Amino acid sequence: MIDRKLLLSDLQKQVKNLEKDLREQAESVEEVRLSEAARKTYALLQRPEFVGAFHRPKAIRGRKAKA
Repeated sequence: MIDRKLLLSDLQKQVKNLEKDLREQAESVEEVRLSEAARKTYALLQRPEFVGAFHRPKAIRGRKAKA
């Protein structure tokens, strides 16, 4: 005869382990997504039009440089 309490206990342990594993997998996927987003943002900011906009001297941006 099947011991229902033992079966239920075993199934609860399995569910807890599966939930833990799924949580860890979801966290790692989110880390990868964040890493990918950071990489894309960094690559975008390295493009010449962005680099030039933030690193040009004031004289080039239309303001007169102090003598």
